[in-house]
Amino acid sequence: MNGDEGLLSTASSVLRQNGFAVMAEHLHEADSGWVLAESDLFIVAVVAGPDLDELRRLESFAAPELINRLIHTEGVGGKRWDAYLVLLARRAGDAADEAPELVAIEYNTRGVRRLVAVGVDATEENVRRVLRPFMPLPPPTPGGLADAFQDLTEQLAVNGVDADDARRMVAAFQDRGHLNDV
Repeated sequence: MNGDEGLLSTASSVLRQNGFAVMAEHLHEADSGWVLAESDLFIVAVVAGPDLDELRRLESFAAPELINRLIHTEGVGGKRWDAYLVLLARRAGDAADEAPELVAIEYNTRGVRRLVAVGVDATEENVRRVLRPFMPLPPPTPGGLADAFQDLTEQLAVNGVDADDARRMVAAFQDRGHLNDV
């Protein structure tokens, strides 16, 4: 069987830890495994192989299968537009040779979006980095965000604007929405 079970197992674990319902399956036509995951916002399918050549082969089976499932599954709704096929490879080839091919795969948005990562070790940290676009945001800081206008005033002063002038300019902008009269 082709594919990379270590990467798939790690991807499954990372997705599960971040609130995804995860299912590992055999992708029959490709004679490989894949991971299907769903959250409130995304549907993510992950395939993995040793190199870009294998990813290309796996993509040719996985993308149509994922598209077919999206078409025939009830209740997918708007998530159909947030479905991704993630292709992971342990080995990174020659960047100059592979770059056009990687770009071609990622910019192929027929049916589903694709995210390709090469040179990925099966560590949780590396796989989490690749899957970061699908992870929930951290909770807000307890005290909330700092006041943006106060930060702007301080940054202007730090960068050489007189502190009184900085306060006056920010106050004028807050009051009028522009600085034409300042």
